[in-house]
Amino acid sequence: MGNAKVEFDKSKVYKIEKMIKNLESELSPFSDMLFQMARTVDQREKDLKGNGRENKGNIYMLQHRTTQKVVKKRFNSHVDSCLNRLIVGLVSICLFLLIAGIGSSIGSQDQDLSIPAKDLTQYSLEDLMNIEITSATKAPQKLSDAAAAIFVIPQEDIRRSGVTSIPEALRMVPGVQAAKIDANKWAITARGFNGRAANKLLVLMDGRTVYTPIYSSVFWNNIDTIIEDIERIEVIRGPGASLWGANAVNGVINIISKPAEKTQGVLASAITGTEEAGTVSLRYGGGLGDKTPFRIYFKGFERDEAADGEGNKTADDWRYLRGGFRLEHKSDNRDIFTLQGDVFDGTCGESVTSPSVFPPYNIKYDRDQTEKGYNLLGRWTQTFSNASEASFQGYYDRAVQGFHLTKAVVDTFDLDLQHRFSFGQLHDFTWGLGYRLYRDDFDTEPALLVMEPSHRNYDIFSAFLQDEISFFEKQLRFTLGSKFEYNEFTHFEVQPTARVLWKLCKLNSLWASVSRAVRTPARGERDATSMLAVIPPPARGQLPVAVTFMGSDYFNSETLMSYEIGSRLQVTPMLILDTAFYYNDYKDLNVNIFGTPVTNALPPSYLILPIHNTNNLKGKTYGFELAADWHPMEWSRIQAAYTFMDIDLEYDEGIRPDLHTDPGYYLSLRGSFDLPWNMEFDFWYRYMDNLGDTIDSYSTLDIRFGWKYNQQIELSIAGQNLFDSHHLEFIPESLGTTATEVERGFYAKLTWRF
Repeated sequence: MGNAKVEFDKSKVYKIEKMIKNLESELSPFSDMLFQMARTVDQREKDLKGNGRENKGNIYMLQHRTTQKVVKKRFNSHVDSCLNRLIVGLVSICLFLLIAGIGSSIGSQDQDLSIPAKDLTQYSLEDLMNIEITSATKAPQKLSDAAAAIFVIPQEDIRRSGVTSIPEALRMVPGVQAAKIDANKWAITARGFNGRAANKLLVLMDGRTVYTPIYSSVFWNNIDTIIEDIERIEVIRGPGASLWGANAVNGVINIISKPAEKTQGVLASAITGTEEAGTVSLRYGGGLGDKTPFRIYFKGFERDEAADGEGNKTADDWRYLRGGFRLEHKSDNRDIFTLQGDVFDGTCGESVTSPSVFPPYNIKYDRDQTEKGYNLLGRWTQTFSNASEASFQGYYDRAVQGFHLTKAVVDTFDLDLQHRFSFGQLHDFTWGLGYRLYRDDFDTEPALLVMEPSHRNYDIFSAFLQDEISFFEKQLRFTLGSKFEYNEFTHFEVQPTARVLWKLCKLNSLWASVSRAVRTPARGERDATSMLAVIPPPARGQLPVAVTFMGSDYFNSETLMSYEIGSRLQVTPMLILDTAFYYNDYKDLNVNIFGTPVTNALPPSYLILPIHNTNNLKGKTYGFELAADWHPMEWSRIQAAYTFMDIDLEYDEGIRPDLHTDPGYYLSLRGSFDLPWNMEFDFWYRYMDNLGDTIDSYSTLDIRFGWKYNQQIELSIAGQNLFDSHHLEFIPESLGTTATEVERGFYAKLTWRF
């Protein structure tokens, strides 16, 4: 450090310059193609105007349009080819930097020009294994001590990845599939059964459940905050129901924001780009005395539409405003009170298909839907000693959700009490009680959807017990626990777990678990009647057929028995491997079956083909998940995540359904490099296997360059989905939304802290 000078190997710098020149030569055909296309179009226009043969004008116009299409296709193809070559060149430069060791001079740079030593990785490998988490046991513990498949995304990984939304960040996690349906809707799940209404994943934000009870799923377009204020995202793959309750079947996602004391001062951030039309984030953190820090924030954004299969713009643009606050009061070192809240209002565009019993029967149109809501949460935590702590939390949440000509107002009231204490030298005991009230009100289009009753209140009462038993100075730990719930639909549910952890040494551990979890019926599965599609009459004089979903009180909980085994190993001082194997046995899964057609009793006349949901599906899934974290040098980091999964389902009659919602395997590879002069380079490659015959496999690449002018100002530019001009990721299972394709995008971001 000190005032040492920066010295570079000139031969290595010369090699880099040569590589850049080679890239320029690769791009030169691009400009030649532009010139040739311009000449072709100009000549065609002259031929059209100057030949004087007006009787052939239509033919020339057709030829002109055909030429435009061919030129456009060749243009897009060449753009893709040149961009792919540019991308390969950039990655080659990155790998060259890694091998050549230019970064060895970073540590000797002048203090004013150097990035702080922990800016790249934020944590050493030991720090990463010792990150404090709370999702696995509802109590603070080190990541290396968790007897579960858990993955943590810290703030530094979020920043360096270049993501601009929470769903994008979840693509880092092995075992989690995050796919875009259109520009503002997502399908996200863990370990299979994906869909827009994916119902086997529990999502929390600062301890507040954010899934909708209408379909037991998450509307991800409502889950947002200032991205810099997220401290970490904890993701459990596998059942978490013994602590978190029903619907934590295949996983739990816990989004945890920073304490107010860590967000003091002013933060201003602005993003603009091709897909990120404009985002502005403002946050101010202050204090009401020494013991009461607070922050307030505002965020607004507008995001561009996606594309259809031909690359044309669609109608799914996205505009949102959001604001909120967080306040914490510490009366002493043992007593903390937290109060926080958010309010949001936004508009999401979409293309929908609406069924009708009148010609043309299925009507496609574009529309905007307005969504808004607010929430308020209070939490009191009392620490009695290092081995004893109690907390009481309550929150209120209102969400006004619009989907497919339906408006639903859902109010949630939740109370939760928890107490943790040690019993003797061996037992660490945690217990809790909970109460939740849902109150909803539906305003629907009767021809398309009827919710009967349109207004309903339903309660959930719960309790949980958990005991962690330690032996051999906590080198061997057994965890036994269960959640007990009572709900109005299926009444009493029990969800137990048994886990074991063996600490091989300080950072290495093996673990195994057996768990039971349930997914309880959603309001819509019990009370909804919805027209899904209309089959036109095959011949004159015959009636159209309205395919109609009809909810049933006979639909019961889906159940899971899960068996897991995993390890966390520091293979070398620079490499950590996290592995998990699982085998899931599902019973009483939801499957829709056709009933007997009936004629509508009232005019107009049409046939109703009913669809009923039943518990006649069962199946097994098994898979392997690997996460690797490699620090080859002090200034570089490589992270990889690989997922393999197989699903085998069958009806009670032995018939096997053909589902196309989950890939067989997928891969994520990320690299981060600190460069001289306070610059950063990051890349993120992802491969996704095909989803049956409906979605082809695809690869994506994101690249980010960052520059820290000083400790207050940071500028970054990023390119996302660079391999293709547009690609399809997911087709929704229902709800009328038309899937669109994710486009290649570029953006610039400026962040100012003071």
